[in-house]
Amino acid sequence: MARRPASGTRGRSGYRMLLATLLAALALPLAGCGSGRTGAGEVVTPRGEPAAALARWRSFPADADPRPLVLVYGLVRDPSSGFTGSGDKDAYGAGAFDVAVTLPAGPATVDGYPVVPAREAVDRLRATAWPDSTSTTRLRIVSATLGRVEFGTDRGLRRLPAWRFGIDGVRDPAWVLAVDSPALWPYQPDWAQNPNSLGAALQPDGRTVSYDFTGGPDNPGPCGAQYAASAKESATAVVIEVRQVGKQQAEPQPEGDVVVACEAMGYRRTVTVQLAAPLGGRVLLTADGAPVSVTSS
Repeated sequence: MARRPASGTRGRSGYRMLLATLLAALALPLAGCGSGRTGAGEVVTPRGEPAAALARWRSFPADADPRPLVLVYGLVRDPSSGFTGSGDKDAYGAGAFDVAVTLPAGPATVDGYPVVPAREAVDRLRATAWPDSTSTTRLRIVSATLGRVEFGTDRGLRRLPAWRFGIDGVRDPAWVLAVDSPALWPYQPDWAQNPNSLGAALQPDGRTVSYDFTGGPDNPGPCGAQYAASAKESATAVVIEVRQVGKQQAEPQPEGDVVVACEAMGYRRTVTVQLAAPLGGRVLLTADGAPVSVTSS
């Protein structure tokens, strides 16, 4: 699903989602997130089949040099301070843009990356609209310049070429990634719909992965939760699957003559997995095939 901006906020695309997810780990509700609130064996990563996830990435050129960019949160960075009114917000979410400036073609390459012209970048901006969104208001793109800005990738934040679009009446610009194929692996909007995954760190040995996710509290009481993880590997990708191995319930739990109410909140949890082979250029995935941001520890 594409992003939808909220009034006064950035919306749900790239950079905002990455930072908000990382910083809000201790305040995410568990309800509806697939986190373990039922019996042992509950999968707390998005529910999916590891074999299907690996198959989805069968053609990824993990050994390519240079390796294609894999985005984890989208092609667009929304205006950072949001919108002053609901009309502008709705128009932005619907992709209702009129171009009131001559759009430059731009250079063929920047920093070694092939670059899409500004016209195609506007198409990317429009394409991220919510399905069936409509608006009686239209927004005017009044400037277009090529610059660089950070985007979330499966190897952490990267400063990449991007088109900076000034929008009449909107304080901050929208940034659209300017990198073209084959340097960019095709992005799928459903990759961003993964609130449990908080990223991973790769240890110096190249095989040990510490994976962060949202789960229950780490305590020995009736509301605590313990987790185990395993990895399924192919030549192009690795799937991390997290399972709850101890019970944690949201509803009140008896403890002798006392009823304990379990708080339905999410907590940052970490599991460590030893891979059979170094991760290398392979993509680290959740069980539903969404790429995970990996940084070196």
